[in-house]
Amino acid sequence: MRRTIILTALGFSLVLANHAGAVTCHTYQDVAWQRWVTECSDGSRAVTRYDEQVKRWRTEVTKPGVASQAAEEPGKR
Repeated sequence: MRRTIILTALGFSLVLANHAGAVTCHTYQDVAWQRWVTECSDGSRAVTRYDEQVKRWRTEVTKPGVASQAAEEPGKR
């Protein structure tokens, strides 16, 4: 009985650890700017637009902290 309780507690701790590190993302269409935006819980962001000149989709990815770093240090870029 005690072994079952310990294994159950260990299983729950592993499940909670997996959910704590999971990154979730949400994609939506921004009609005003004619683009698709994907925002993730880790702070990363992707913006996808259709480029009429080259007739292709283009995606710009911003990693976590990059946008705030550029705002803090505008002269270093």
